[in-house]
Amino acid sequence: MRVVGVIAITLAFAGSARADLSGLLKSQLQQRAATKAAGQEPLGAPIGGFLGSRQSTQQFVTMQAGRCYTILGVSGQGVSDLDLALYNPNGKRVASDIGFDPTPSIQHCAEWPGAYRLEATVKRGAGEVAVQVYVAGGGAAATPPPQATGDGMPPPDPSLQPKAAAPAGAGADALNSHIDGEAKSLAPGAHRVGDFFAGFGDKGQRSDWYVPLEAGQCYTFIAAGGAGVQFLSQYLWDPSGKRVSDNKSKTAQSVMGFCAGIPGPYHLQAKIEKGGGEYHVGVFGKKP
Repeated sequence: MRVVGVIAITLAFAGSARADLSGLLKSQLQQRAATKAAGQEPLGAPIGGFLGSRQSTQQFVTMQAGRCYTILGVSGQGVSDLDLALYNPNGKRVASDIGFDPTPSIQHCAEWPGAYRLEATVKRGAGEVAVQVYVAGGGAAATPPPQATGDGMPPPDPSLQPKAAAPAGAGADALNSHIDGEAKSLAPGAHRVGDFFAGFGDKGQRSDWYVPLEAGQCYTFIAAGGAGVQFLSQYLWDPSGKRVSDNKSKTAQSVMGFCAGIPGPYHLQAKIEKGGGEYHVGVFGKKP
């Protein structure tokens, strides 16, 4: 899966972990990155500080679905065992390095976008530690999670049915321009919520994202496929996992409408029903 967007990183370390790192630990990180994260880009500056035995510090990293990340930890004199653990936005541990060593590492390709909690813990000893997150320029598409279940789907709005397929041979910029153009007529006065979502696959393959929706606003979800995509569908679940809308299109364009009653992260899914290739989704919202 290829994802369009800007990767952000939010740090929430304890006060003791905000201290400036020594040149020695910075050098150790650079040396380890040369072999463990070769060709990857660091996200922000390395973060760390002094931790005593059994003390932990946390870092929240906003990850994008389909991108792969390497997390490296190093320790100064006095620390004989440093552990790392990574938890997804639902609180499930998805990667860890709890072996007995002062230089742990984690590699993880994110299935879900959102804030992942990274925890570093000194299991033995005490001293300075440092943690750095790196991101690969691309990443293998993650296996989509199981489809949620639920009912309560509103009846389709005839005004939101697809009008035309995306232009044949459309690339990323052309798909985005096509979606923006459709939004002017399908959702006049609406503003786009965040960046375009992007996916790539064959028949039956899905892409999953989370999009924050505000209560009291109505949204139009416009998905458009490029060359090779024939039928494209969309599905939407609310924060409780209840499916609240869908559009099973018989063209390379799918348009879905929904008015949010509760705020929060909604699970958006796009699925290729026939054909294969690249597709993008734009979300547009406005108050009714």
